[in-house]
Amino acid sequence: MARHTAPRLSEHDLANLGRFHIAARLVLDSEEAPPFTAVTEKLPPAIPGRAKEIRRLALVNTEPRSTPDPAEHVQPVAFDPRRAA
Repeated sequence: MARHTAPRLSEHDLANLGRFHIAARLVLDSEEAPPFTAVTEKLPPAIPGRAKEIRRLALVNTEPRSTPDPAEHVQPVAFDPRRAA
């Protein structure tokens, strides 16, 4: 990552970031902004049972659909006026 942040941030800077510190290089209006460091916030305490609920909902919402009707896979033939007789 150092090659993407040089010369503003060196390998040493990146290797010695403190706890909750990040290094970022953003793209703004299709142009790269200079790299910078920032301080993040500690995550709030975990909510008991939330991970299980998220996994359960993911399973419910991502179940594969029943076997599709074979007619659904047939590609419609495009009409070509040059071939119409």
